[in-house]
Amino acid sequence: MRVDTALLAGREIDNAGAGSVLAELPPCTWTCGSRWRRRLAQAFDDLAADVAAGAGPEPTCTGEQMALHIIVVTAAGRHLDGDLDDLLRDVPAHPDDIDWISPLDFLFEDYDVLTLFDPEPVRDGVNLDPGDWFLPFEDHQARDPHRGYRC
Repeated sequence: MRVDTALLAGREIDNAGAGSVLAELPPCTWTCGSRWRRRLAQAFDDLAADVAAGAGPEPTCTGEQMALHIIVVTAAGRHLDGDLDDLLRDVPAHPDDIDWISPLDFLFEDYDVLTLFDPEPVRDGVNLDPGDWFLPFEDHQARDPHRGYRC
């Protein structure tokens, strides 16, 4: 993500962004600047830090919801393609291993953020304008504002 932000700095996402995680975002974000893109990268990092600390990834803002959506969709695709077979070789198989839908109900309070992919997105959900993506849903959920960015 950091590399994508640097390579595409100041450029609108289009075919030049193909293969970039930024191209996986809804079109309403494709003109967002480098600072916004760095904050999105931070959202991915924050979710990874949650998991590394032994907690479940709990999105605290719209940006984190979108990041988690991209993580789940990407993981599901890579799993179904067999790309994760080596990584998961020592993990016991489970009948629900191919169920990538059910966990979404647990991970997401709602799916408003996904309406941004619609041809005519409805923007009546909470913080759906890209400028509001990093506002916490609730004050008690706010991330440490001094955590900085990954180098």
